Amino acid sequence: MNYIYKIIILLNVFIFFSCSNREKCLQNFYQAEKAFSDQNFITAMKYAESSIKEDSSFLNSKILIGKIYFFNNQTELAYQTFKKLNKKEPYSQDVLLYLIRTCIELEKIDEAENLIKRGLYYNSNDWQLYYLYSRLEGIRCNQDKRLLYCRQAEKILALTENLYVELADIYLTLGLKDKAIVSLKTAEVVSLDPSSIKTIIKTIEHKDIQ
Repeated sequence: MNYIYKIIILLNVFIFFSCSNREKCLQNFYQAEKAFSDQNFITAMKYAESSIKEDSSFLNSKILIGKIYFFNNQTELAYQTFKKLNKKEPYSQDVLLYLIRTCIELEKIDEAENLIKRGLYYNSNDWQLYYLYSRLEGIRCNQDKRLLYCRQAEKILALTENLYVELADIYLTLGLKDKAIVSLKTAEVVSLDPSSIKTIIKTIEHKDIQ
């Protein structure tokens, strides 16, 4: 009985420190994101590294470190970071997209194309992959394919926008104004004409939904 009691105590202690570490990890990550959005890369890196020390499995902080390198023009370091992450997290779309971007910046054209093709194999509806393919073909001076992939990205964006507008319409019909606005704000992000979506949002915000 004493042995079982000790095990229970140890488990409780482990759970307590695990939760505590996770909370500190998230706090540091939020500080890192804030500093990153302010383009304070030194502070962002400090908090991101502290976040990983609290929880070495937290992927978002590792991605953020790669992004800090990328936007601070340390492209080779960004490439190495995302390359390692891609091996450990092969199904992370964020990691894949940034790895492709670093490959394009470093003109690792063949590697970038292979990564794009792999990404499209698993997710052929991601407009960002077609956009990156268009950029790649631009480097190759292949204007026909560049235009083709740009149009494909545009087509997917238009379909995505329509989906969120349709969801907003459903929510409005149900009287769920807040959810409709959230859907429309998402539509605004992917819209080819965001000003029109913004106008709709403002109209709904100032209108009582019965």
